[in-house]
Amino acid sequence: MARISERMSAENPLWVALDFDDHRLLLSQHEIRSLESVLDVRRQDAVPPIAGTITVAGETWPVYCLSGEELVVTADIPSHHRVCLLLDDGRHRLAIVCGQIEMLALSPRRYPLPACLAKPAALIEALVVHGETVACLTTTARLAAFCQRDTAWGEENG
Repeated sequence: MARISERMSAENPLWVALDFDDHRLLLSQHEIRSLESVLDVRRQDAVPPIAGTITVAGETWPVYCLSGEELVVTADIPSHHRVCLLLDDGRHRLAIVCGQIEMLALSPRRYPLPACLAKPAALIEALVVHGETVACLTTTARLAAFCQRDTAWGEENG
């Protein structure tokens, strides 16, 4: 579909808003390797929490899907989730499907999470204020940990 060929610097990133049903997460564009169609996701033999795999340029990526009011990881991809983003931060590689994305060229004000919510494995890293809106900032590492947390818990407590 679309390759993200020019990576932005981490100091002055462009932001991508990912829409999951009624939720919106912001992610720095420099962590996005490629945008693909959800139609390219192979769902055969997928073992939850993975919803499938996608192969791009000879590399296979695990595909995860966040959905629902509580933003849970699901192996079922809703029909309105049409975009598959390949994410790579240098340490974590995964693909995530969402309803739509929006490129945001802004310099948002960033605020730490309240202490009661600031957990190392939390999906949200910070709150971002832009205009009259507050959004949740995440990273590829946090998305990977969030998507794989149930599997890790099951292996430890099997």
